[in-house]
Amino acid sequence: MDLLAGTHLLRSGQQLPVKQALEGKQVLAFYFSAHWCPPCRQFTPALAQAYRQSRQAGQGGGVEVIFVSSDRSQTDMTDYMKESHADWLAVPFGSPCVQALSSQLGVRGIPALKVVGRDGSIISDEGRQEVMAMGTSAFAQWEMLAPAEVDTSTVELLRENTEEVRKEAADILVKLLSNIVAEPGNTKYRQLKLANKTIEEKLLPASGAFEILFSVGFEEAEDKLVLPLGADVKTVEKFRDAIKNIDSASEVVEAVSAQPVAAAPGPSSQTSALLLPGVLTRERQFLDKLVSCLAHMDTYEDAAAQAKAIAVMPVELFNTTARTKFEAARRTNPEVTEDLFKDILLLEFKEWFKTDFFSWVDSPPCPVCGSATQSRGLCVATSQEQQDGAGRVEGYKCVQCGLQEVRFPRYHSRPEKLLETRRGRCGEWANCFVLCCRALGFDTRHVVDWTDHVWAEVWSKAEGRWLHVDPGETVDKTLVYEAGWGKKLTYVVAFSKDEVQDVTWRYSKNHEDTKNRRTLVRPMWLVRNILQLTGKRQLRFSEEEKSRLMSRRLTECLEMLTARSVGEGDRIGRQTGSLAWRLARGEVGEIKSEYVFIPSEEEVEEGVMEVEYDCAEDKYFRTGRKVVKEGFMSAMFSSKNVARKVESDWNMVYVARMEGNCDKGEVTWKFRMAEGTEVGKVQLMVGSSCYSTGVVTWTLCSDRCCVLPPAGEQLETEQLAGSGEIQLTARLGGGEGESAWQHSQLFRCSKDGPAGLPQMKITIWFKKSGV
Repeated sequence: MDLLAGTHLLRSGQQLPVKQALEGKQVLAFYFSAHWCPPCRQFTPALAQAYRQSRQAGQGGGVEVIFVSSDRSQTDMTDYMKESHADWLAVPFGSPCVQALSSQLGVRGIPALKVVGRDGSIISDEGRQEVMAMGTSAFAQWEMLAPAEVDTSTVELLRENTEEVRKEAADILVKLLSNIVAEPGNTKYRQLKLANKTIEEKLLPASGAFEILFSVGFEEAEDKLVLPLGADVKTVEKFRDAIKNIDSASEVVEAVSAQPVAAAPGPSSQTSALLLPGVLTRERQFLDKLVSCLAHMDTYEDAAAQAKAIAVMPVELFNTTARTKFEAARRTNPEVTEDLFKDILLLEFKEWFKTDFFSWVDSPPCPVCGSATQSRGLCVATSQEQQDGAGRVEGYKCVQCGLQEVRFPRYHSRPEKLLETRRGRCGEWANCFVLCCRALGFDTRHVVDWTDHVWAEVWSKAEGRWLHVDPGETVDKTLVYEAGWGKKLTYVVAFSKDEVQDVTWRYSKNHEDTKNRRTLVRPMWLVRNILQLTGKRQLRFSEEEKSRLMSRRLTECLEMLTARSVGEGDRIGRQTGSLAWRLARGEVGEIKSEYVFIPSEEEVEEGVMEVEYDCAEDKYFRTGRKVVKEGFMSAMFSSKNVARKVESDWNMVYVARMEGNCDKGEVTWKFRMAEGTEVGKVQLMVGSSCYSTGVVTWTLCSDRCCVLPPAGEQLETEQLAGSGEIQLTARLGGGEGESAWQHSQLFRCSKDGPAGLPQMKITIWFKKSGV
C-alpha cells in the first residue's frame, strides 16, 4: 500500500519491513486510538478479543490490524499496547504516515477502525460498529470482501460464439483496452457509445463481450459505457492479454469450472438484456449481502452458543421419542438404516421448537398492562442491545395505559440471545432454529429469500438430499411459497458453513417465469461470485472433503434442473419414499410399538396396578403418579393414523387423526397380568370429544368379552375377571370436509393444564389365578 511505502511497522517492539509484516494478508484494519480516550479504552479489549479469535483458520486470519496511535508520547503508546492491545502491528510513533493515513481514510475522531484492501480500496468505514455487533465474524466478513486477484474468466464467454463473431469481438476489445493502457488519462478511450455502428453490429451480438467490459470496470452512463478514471489500469491490461490469448489453454480459469452451481435452467439471456440501469451498483449490494449472510454462518459454529442451545432443549426426550418411532419403523421395514433416526429426530425437534419453545410476535405486548401496542417507528439501540446482536430496535406505544416506549430489539448477529427471548418473526425463528440444528449436529443451511423470507434446509443422509424445513410453517413443502402464499420468487440462496448455493429452482413452480424476474444481477456474475465465495470457504478443506461436497453439490444441481408441478410439491413428502415423513404423517399403515404394561413386584404385592396418561404433560404415570414414559406413542401397543396435536393459537392439546388424513384412526394400549395372577376388577375413565359428525368409539376387551366404556364417565366392571390380559382401544372416524380429521379427538385439554378429570386412567385389581 502506497501510504506505508518508505516506512516500517512494529510488532512486540520489533521493527519489520512492511512487505514482511503484511505477508499473506489481504485486508488491513487501521485502528486509530489513544490511551487518553475513554471510548478507546472501552473498545480496545473487544477488538483484541475478536482479533485473537480470528487468528484461527477460516475466521479472518487474512485480516491484519495496524494500530495508528494518537497518544501524547512514545511511552503512552507503548504502555497502552502492553496494557490492552493484542499482538497486532503498529505504525511507529510520530511517523508522517499517521497524518497521511488519517487524512486519506477520512478519520474525524477516535476510536476509528478503517478496513481496506491491500490495494487501498475501502472495505468498511464502520469497522468499530461491526466488531461490536458481530465480534469475530466481522473479521471473517472483511476477509470475504478482500479484493480478489483479477479474475479474467469472463473472457471464456467469447468461446460461446462462432469463430468469426469471436474474432471480430476480440479484435475490437483488444484495440479498445490497448488504447486505455497506452493513454490511461485520455477520457476519449474510456467512453463507449452504445449507438456506435461497430459496437452495435460487432460487440452487441457477441456473447460475453459486455460481461468483459463490466468486469474491467465500465459503468452505465445514459447512452454509453464509461470507465472511471479511478479504475485500475493493471486490470485493463490483464483482460487485454487474456483476450489476446483466448485460444491458449493456459488462460482457462479452472476456478469457475471447479464446482457445479445451480444456474438458471435453459438458454442464457441475451447479453443485450443485461444492460440495465444501475446493474453494477446492484451487483455490489448483492455481493455485500452474499458475503454478510455467509459470514453469519460462523455464529452458529460458536461452541459456547451451541452449548447454550443444548442446555435449553429436552434432547433426551427428542432421542427417546425418535428412537421409539424409529424402532416402530424398523419393525415395519427391517431394511431401514440408522440414518433414518436422524430424520425422525429432526421432526421431533422441529415440532417442539414450533409448539413449545418459540413464539410469533407482530407487536410486543405492553410490559406494564399486557395490552396491545402500536408502532411508533425505530429507536436507537442501546449499547447493551448492540452487544446482544440487535441490528435495529422497533419502538411501540401501549394503546391502553399509554406507555410511550415499548422496545422490540431485532436480534440477529448473536443468535444465542434468541434462546433467551424465544420470540420474533420469521428472521428470528430461522436464526434460532439453525443454531439449535447445528447444536444437535445437523448439517444445516440458512436459506434467504430475496422477497423477504428465511427458512432452513437440513441434509438428510437417509434421503441423500437437502430437506426444506420452515420452523414456523411446514416441512418438505418446497412450493408452498409460490403455490400457497402467492409469492413471486426471484433469488433464493442457501448458506452453510461450507458453501453458498443458489437454490431458487427448488422453490420455483415455473422456471421460465422465475428467470424473467431475475434482473438484479447478471446470471454469469452470480454464478462466478457464488463459486468464488464457496471456493474461499473450502480453501483449507482436504481434497477428500472437497470431493464429497462437490459430488453432493452436483447431485443437487441435477435435482433442480426440472421444475416440479404444484401437485408434486403438495405431495413431495409422500412421494419421496422417506419412511420418516410417512411415519410422521401416519402413512405407513398400522404401527406396532407393542408396548405392554405389566405389574411391577410392588404392584403385585399391593394387588393393584394404575396407569394414567396426561395429554397436557404428554407423559404416562404408574401407581403413585410415577412417570414411566414420555411421549404419546411411547407406551402404545399399536396405532394407525393418530398423533398428538398442539394448537398453539388456542393453547390446546389433543390426540386426533393425522393432519389432513380423514381416514379412520385407531390406537390400542395393552395390559398383561403378572404370572400367577388374573384380572379381578377394572375401573376406567377416558375422555374424548366429537364435533360435527365425528365419532369416537372406545372398547375394553379381553379374550372372553368386550365392554364399551362411556367417555367422560367412570366405568367399574368385573366382566373381564379371570383374564390374563386386556386391551383398551379407541377408534376415530367421521367428520366433514377437509377438517374431518379434527372432528374426533381424544384427551382434549388446555396445554398449560391442570387437565381436571383424568384423560385416560385405568386401575386394575388382580387376584391369584384360579381363585
